[in-house]
Amino acid sequence: MKFRYCLIVAGLALSACGDSGRIDTGLPRSKPLNEITDAEARRACENVVDDLEIMLTREQDCTLEGLLRASTEADCEAARDECLARPEPDPPAPEDCSMSDASDFADCPATVGELEDCLDARLASNESFLRSLSCADAGGELSYPPLPEACRPIATQCPDLIDD
Repeated sequence: MKFRYCLIVAGLALSACGDSGRIDTGLPRSKPLNEITDAEARRACENVVDDLEIMLTREQDCTLEGLLRASTEADCEAARDECLARPEPDPPAPEDCSMSDASDFADCPATVGELEDCLDARLASNESFLRSLSCADAGGELSYPPLPEACRPIATQCPDLIDD
């Protein structure tokens, strides 16, 4: 259950690719997800957790906060400026992978490689979306990017793993 959270946090819980630009769980790409063990789930979580962290600039982060708090461009800019004036927050605590297990994959015949490809595509799409936001978007409907084509195998074979 925890492994799913660790990986699916990529859904848009403010996630973006790490420096490598490539999610690598450390598991064989051809291995079916329903065959991974709890120990492999923990190891995979530890291998990807840092890659699932947002890499937004402080201004982008504050712009996002402004968009979530305001309905007009001027109010968004004021909220963004207020955010920028505050001391920078402490970084979040690292994800704890010690309770990760493979239970969410029990009915999922997709491969580790298909999941890695989906996460790569989804993270890239979400990062692009988040970086494109500005206070000019305030008051409008913010729609998350559509599910990337690379996620279709996961969505088809393991629909409980994907929120689209």
